Amino acid sequence: MERDIVCGKSITDERLHSALYRDHRFVFCSLDCKRNFEQAPETFIEAAQRQGETPLPSRSMVDGPAVIQPSSGTTLM
Repeated sequence: MERDIVCGKSITDERLHSALYRDHRFVFCSLDCKRNFEQAPETFIEAAQRQGETPLPSRSMVDGPAVIQPSSGTTLM
């Protein structure tokens, strides 16, 4: 089971909200958490690292540059 890097909730259904960043898929409990992450991903990654966590999701999804890619048909603005 993965954890939402923004709010810390455990994620039981990884298909709901996710974003790709630095070739890794991050999952979120809500669209609000996903949007917060998309606005400042490094902030949440650094906070998790300060707490001794390794905020890397369970599997890599793509090869390519460090970009956030929308999922589930959403568009980044």
